[in-house]
Amino acid sequence: MCVIPLHSNLLLLASSSTAPASLAITPAEHEVATLAAAGWSNSLIAARRGSSPNTVANLLRSAYEKLGISGRRELRTLLLGPRR
Repeated sequence: MCVIPLHSNLLLLASSSTAPASLAITPAEHEVATLAAAGWSNSLIAARRGSSPNTVANLLRSAYEKLGISGRRELRTLLLGPRR
């Protein structure tokens, strides 16, 4: 299994001083969002976390809502920048 470091960019964006406190994503949402942005499937993320794919989907949906995005493509761009 490949281990990737968790990026702080997402937490910084969601919890910046200009963002309302209600937009701060949780550590679980951050972990799931980082792995999803790196291309991991919900099933792989769930296996790593010891949770279900439905839990992963719910965490992603919550993170998307808080960050004002609609899916993995926008999440990847937010975290890693546009594809080259």
